[in-house]
Amino acid sequence: MLRISFLIMLALGLNGCASLSKEQCLAGNWSQIGQSDGRQGYKLASLDAHFKACAEHGIRPNPQEYKQGYNKGLNTYCTPTNARHVGEAGNTYHYVCPADKEEAFLRQYRYGKELREAQNKIDSARSDLESKEEKLRVEKNASIRTSLRSEIEAIDDLIRTLQRNYNNLRDNPPK
Repeated sequence: MLRISFLIMLALGLNGCASLSKEQCLAGNWSQIGQSDGRQGYKLASLDAHFKACAEHGIRPNPQEYKQGYNKGLNTYCTPTNARHVGEAGNTYHYVCPADKEEAFLRQYRYGKELREAQNKIDSARSDLESKEEKLRVEKNASIRTSLRSEIEAIDDLIRTLQRNYNNLRDNPPK
């Protein structure tokens, strides 16, 4: 049951569904709410979720103010620098950037994802190395110890290669 709840929350987060509190609905700063949603790369459809959340309190959002703020927020979100951070963080891009910014955003977003994947490979290899080293510390059988030492050496080599690849990727970002 906990896993299902987590998956539902994750799905809502990926869709950019942002539920508002009664206080936020009452304050009605729709430009600021839109700007916040845009800065986070939420879909414009987040406004629908706000309509539903505020309808429970008898409040109707101002779509024009929201969209103006949302577009301002997208100007912050849809930068190449932010795109790289979004990709490196493993966040999903919802194709919300305007056409004139989309290509540069996607290039840096994909680059950020590549960096993340390269770092994940290094982290996984280091974890494997630690596991093998722990096994070596407690193993008594000489033949198994020899085998573990060979595996450790191979993983060390792999980590060095992965780190070189990561450094090369990091040092040569796309233009």
